[in-house]
Amino acid sequence: MDKLMYLRTKVLALAWTLGLVSALIIGSTSCSDDEVDCAAQPALCRPDASTTADSSGQKAADLGASADGATSPEDAAARDAGMADGPVADGGTTEGDAAQGDAGSYEPEKVSIGTVHDWIEDGVDMTLIDVRPASSYDAGHLPGAINLAYNNGDLEAALDTIPRNKPVVVYCQSGVTSAKAAKKLTENGFRPVYDMWQAFPSWKNAGYDVETE
Repeated sequence: MDKLMYLRTKVLALAWTLGLVSALIIGSTSCSDDEVDCAAQPALCRPDASTTADSSGQKAADLGASADGATSPEDAAARDAGMADGPVADGGTTEGDAAQGDAGSYEPEKVSIGTVHDWIEDGVDMTLIDVRPASSYDAGHLPGAINLAYNNGDLEAALDTIPRNKPVVVYCQSGVTSAKAAKKLTENGFRPVYDMWQAFPSWKNAGYDVETE
């Protein structure tokens, strides 16, 4: 009987020891790297509320920055409205345009015959280039336009003589050659460049003024 009681006491003692060791192991793995006793100081093992708030605030700020950087419909509308008033008077030498030019991503802008007509009527300071052959230019061209034919190399040969401090508008007979000419100008650093894509026949059919040489 005494021997049985002795064994029972040993088993209970061993079980208690194993339970204590297990509790210590679990407590140590749930604590921070600083080996804080989570059982004694549970508050130190919970996430810091201020850190969580700061993280959430930063995410919100990042989302706000992305939203601010997007082009709103109002901005787009304002830009389109500005086109009606005239092309960029300073040759488009903004930091944004310069960055685009350096990256080789700047593209000429398409403009209608009506827009170019308004610019001429308003006396906008720009360089208007007819890139058709001389014979077509002599038969009729836009008021104030100069003739630098694209296909025979006149435009490329005259690049150094074209003012760079004002917008450039190009047009042709079909809209195909003027697109090529506009691209050539942008590749050589001209900003901004406008392509009158509807071409000369549309201008003439609209009843707008035509000069002859």
